[in-house]
Amino acid sequence: MKATCLSIVLALLLPLWAEFSGEVGVEFQAFPHKGAYGQEEQLEHTLLIQPEYSRSWNQDRRVFTFIPYARLGSHDEERNHFDIRELSFIGSWPVFDLRAGISKVFWGVTESQHLVDVVNQTDAVENIDGEDKLGQPMIHLTWVQSFGNVEFFWLPYFRERLLPGEDGRFRGPVAVDQDQARYTDDREEWHQDLAFRWSHYVGALDWGLSYFRGTDRDPVLELDEEGRLIPVYGQSWQLGLELQIVYLDWLFKGEFLHKERESYSDYQAWVTGFEYTFVNLGPGADIGVLYEWLYDDRGRASGSGLDDASFVGTRLAMNDEASSELLFGGFIDHQSADVVSLRLEASRRLGASWKLEVEGTLIEQPPENSFFDAISRDDYLQVTLSYFW
Repeated sequence: MKATCLSIVLALLLPLWAEFSGEVGVEFQAFPHKGAYGQEEQLEHTLLIQPEYSRSWNQDRRVFTFIPYARLGSHDEERNHFDIRELSFIGSWPVFDLRAGISKVFWGVTESQHLVDVVNQTDAVENIDGEDKLGQPMIHLTWVQSFGNVEFFWLPYFRERLLPGEDGRFRGPVAVDQDQARYTDDREEWHQDLAFRWSHYVGALDWGLSYFRGTDRDPVLELDEEGRLIPVYGQSWQLGLELQIVYLDWLFKGEFLHKERESYSDYQAWVTGFEYTFVNLGPGADIGVLYEWLYDDRGRASGSGLDDASFVGTRLAMNDEASSELLFGGFIDHQSADVVSLRLEASRRLGASWKLEVEGTLIEQPPENSFFDAISRDDYLQVTLSYFW
């Protein structure tokens, strides 16, 4: 009788456990220099944990997903954090899809910079490339029609940007005091943000036209009376356009942005370029050549150091069982003709459950008073070993 009961319990539980997956990894960072602002540590290792639970029903037309994330063991206390990357319900009906809860949405087509990607807040303690995002509470409705997908976003709660602390790398001479964050709107993080996007294609041309109005994801950093650097979140609106054209082995792409920020004049920026792929070189390998032009009409006032610059790079895809890939490139400032920085990203699977990733950044000749100038002693090499289940 006990064995029968145990069999029944296992039969009920095993389908649930079968929905669990995720990854756990160890990340190692090595810095060749001591930090410019008192950071003595040159070696760092952290533990990364990201389990995932997913449950689907009604022939996969209804899906529930939960993805928590944790980083532990960093010298910088601000970098040790927990976040819910996904906690959402997705439902699909004949002419519309609904996503509700905490989720991530990506807009963009270019490699070097994602100008129009605005829905999710940047997780700046994870990486300096701006591609890691915090989970965003949202109601996301997609209307599927013959003239394209029309998406509406209601974003009821704002996530503040995570920034390096006093002991962290990749920051300026004064660490940002995130506990003192201010808002220009009385509703603060409860301001109701809205976004819209229309995407479609005609032949080889794909496009996405987007609109956003709400709390600016990029804080303005201000010194207060006590000498603390305070993030101030104002209101903004932006209009974005993504274009992508595939022609034979060519891929042409661009992102265009018009943005207005509270208390700041409006500005325009774009990233546009191409990628050409030499296919089947060697034993099935593809090699891509990339070029992108980055422009921001605020000039040096943008603070990025990439207001008029080129990104030149190459992508190698081995197309093997291990999915071996490599991307290497660099930014060149048009005003000085100097190489601002070089970037390496590589990855390879090790067997069925392991993955090795290597990345690094080398700061060369950054423009004065730019972001790259502030982190000029933060060259690094990073190795991540992850286990997937």
